[in-house]
Amino acid sequence: MHARTVGRGLALALLAGAVMTGLNGAFAQSGSAATPAAADADKRNVGKKVDAAPSAVLDVVLAQQLFEHGKTANDALSMAAAAKILKSLKGEVKAATGGDGPEREKTEVQEPPAKDSGAAVPDADAMLEAARKAAGQDEALLAVIEETAKTESKGFIPRVEKTTYVEANGEEWWRWRTARGGELVEIAISGDGDTDLDLFVYDENGNLICSETGPTDDEFCSFVPEWTGQFRMIVVNLGDVHNVYQLWTN
Repeated sequence: MHARTVGRGLALALLAGAVMTGLNGAFAQSGSAATPAAADADKRNVGKKVDAAPSAVLDVVLAQQLFEHGKTANDALSMAAAAKILKSLKGEVKAATGGDGPEREKTEVQEPPAKDSGAAVPDADAMLEAARKAAGQDEALLAVIEETAKTESKGFIPRVEKTTYVEANGEEWWRWRTARGGELVEIAISGDGDTDLDLFVYDENGNLICSETGPTDDEFCSFVPEWTGQFRMIVVNLGDVHNVYQLWTN
């Protein structure tokens, strides 16, 4: 992944330090509370938030960003922090490549063009091995890395089956076959750093349910459908080059 701005890099580095001292970020909520309602022709399909256990969606994206920052900056601490995040997660997160999650509507789109962008999230062991190489002979850093390696994994299984891309100044459309009423939906995208990506989610009635239009190519949306239905998601590329990105759902 290409280098981010200095401010973003500094923020990631500070966050890495916080993780390594035991501060774990709590980013989002996920779970279920089955309270589907009948769909009205004009009603927005979005209900109230539900109480649930922490989700791994944003943590996975954060781990990827920290690891890519670490590789770019040859920063062993950031890579070790990324590994610690993955070791702390339970279960698995779906890569949006089919199955019961979102499907890409443009079936004619081919594989992403070759690009130097982090194509997959390595497992914690691969991250730690990269951290060891970056640490060199620094005994203090190596001690931190080995301490992280001793941390027992809680069962997270990274699932990045493939990446996708959106063309320069273009849009990429996705559709959910089914999103269940009363259950939290979480969506995160993480691009290669070359352009600004925006994220929009619409219900089956064409109502805007969630939108994120920040200045980077990392965006996150969450909502709870009031009834079981279909949703459409659009990833918009505001840049003059294509952007290779990953789409994550809970």
